[in-house]
Parts: sequence; C-alpha cells; structure tokens
Amino acid sequence: KASYGGAYSRSQIDELVQYAQSLRIEIIPEVSLPAHCSALLASYPQYACARKDYHVQCGPQVDADAVICLGNDSTLTHMLRMIDEVAEWFPGRYLSLGGDTVAAGAWSHCPRCRYRMIENSLRGERSLHAWFVNYVAEHLSQQNRRVLVWDDLLADNLSNDVILMVRSSISDGMKAAKK
Repeated sequence: KASYGGAYSRSQIDELVQYAQSLRIEIIPEVSLPAHCSALLASYPQYACARKDYHVQCGPQVDADAVICLGNDSTLTHMLRMIDEVAEWFPGRYLSLGGDTVAAGAWSHCPRCRYRMIENSLRGERSLHAWFVNYVAEHLSQQNRRVLVWDDLLADNLSNDVILMVRSSISDGMKAAKK
C-alpha cells in the first residue's frame, strides 16, 4: 500500500476534466521535467545521464540526481511522446514542466549533455535547462499550447512562448513581467 501519492485511471481523469470544465475550471497538468524523475528513471534508466539504480520514491524525498539526459535524442523523443499523451488527456491550453530545484550537476559530467551545450553555444547547465524548456515549448506551440515553468529559470534565455510562474518574490515577479 502506497504511503503517499497514487494514480488516476484514464476514465477518472476524463471524469475530472469534464467536471472541472462544467465549473469553467481548466486543469493544468504538471509533468516534472527535466528533474524529479526518479520514478521515470526507475522504469527507463536509459534516459538518465548517470547509470545507477533509481527507485520510485514515495513521499517528499527527492533524488537530486534524478534528471533526464538532455543530450540523448532518444530521451527527447520519449519525453515529447509522454508530454503529448498528457496533453491529450488534459485539453486545456497550458502544461507545466515544473522546473524548480533542478540539480543539474549530472549534466556537467555527461559527455552527451556537454556536447549538446557546445553544439548549441550554451553557457552551462542552466542554459541547457532553458534550451530544453524552449524545445518543449516549440513542440507544444504547434498544438496551440503554452508551457509554464517556475521562476527558477527567470535569468535564462526563455522563449516568449514560455510562461513563468513566480513563487520566490515580488521583485522576481516584476522582473518576469518586464521580460
């Protein structure tokens, strides 16, 4: 028996979305990427930078190294398929990637991620994170959808199609509005 969390069936999600729509509420799903991915990497370890045993974590614990490999093209393809499936379930205009507290250190040790940074003239892990968010935003814009991320990426070069959700301070909210 799980001590935390759970899962909805597709029919439960459909029922929840219909009920929310009847109340004029749009459900915005969050697919936590590229971090907080211990469950994903426990099932698909080939999408990680580091080869290790990942475990599904129940509760508030976070495996700081559980980030997907952004230098691996097959990882990107799989993530877009997964995002498309979630977008199909939730017909609203927005999808959140989260994006807070990303421990990007694994990317600096990963040859594929370092190559991705070089080939795209990115200045480091935070820029690689922003590149990924822009990559997903471009994909979803073709479906008339927008990506939301937390303001941890405020200082980075995000596309105008990305919406920042501010949680840290009013001054960061003002900076985000000016961008």
